[in-house]
Amino acid sequence: VNEYYRLFFTVELSNSGADDIEGALERSWESTCDTYRNGCDENGECIVDYDPREGVLFAETGSENLVAGTTATVAAFGLSSRGTGEMTVLNCGDSRTLVIGEPQSARESFVVFETRDHSPDDEVEIERLKRGQEEGLDYSIPMCSASGSFMVVGDFQYALARSLEGSFVTDKGITSEADVTRIDLVNSMADRDDCAVVLACDGLFEVMSNEEVGREVVRMRRAGYNA
Repeated sequence: VNEYYRLFFTVELSNSGADDIEGALERSWESTCDTYRNGCDENGECIVDYDPREGVLFAETGSENLVAGTTATVAAFGLSSRGTGEMTVLNCGDSRTLVIGEPQSARESFVVFETRDHSPDDEVEIERLKRGQEEGLDYSIPMCSASGSFMVVGDFQYALARSLEGSFVTDKGITSEADVTRIDLVNSMADRDDCAVVLACDGLFEVMSNEEVGREVVRMRRAGYNA
């Protein structure tokens, strides 16, 4: 499935110019979402047995039916004769992209840029969900517990306000709309050493903070490790 979805981004980016990277990422993500929800692409190529309402994938391994969803982060670099000058990042959910580099001052952060987690306790998401309710939509409102914030949808608790899900969940306000951000790498990294871009899922950030990841990657860069 990962290989299949990756083709959407590869083909779209290959056919787009440097001035349309943002649009290419958005179109690729839209195709990914449509195929995930429909189970098939526009050519009739199907990847899973899928219930578009419940978001259920019927696994071929004989396991129980799963309520399935996914998050994503994608980074595309604009290339010129001078090298890589700009990066465009798409993210939906709590997978993250970080731009890091060793600062000149010990008081500065190793993290130059970080994507926004779409968690239910994020102020932007709280306001979006409140507006939906005020407009008469049946959106779920975030709730809190000792382990963190969540949204209730049927019998399930969701730890995200944005991710790729079936319509049963999106009707409650969990959207697959992604953030797309452009970063000027030349200026943002001008006074940094041992720079790197990190893309990772929430499994990493459940055990390490952004700053810890930044420090460790810089240390590995100094030690000569490749990506």
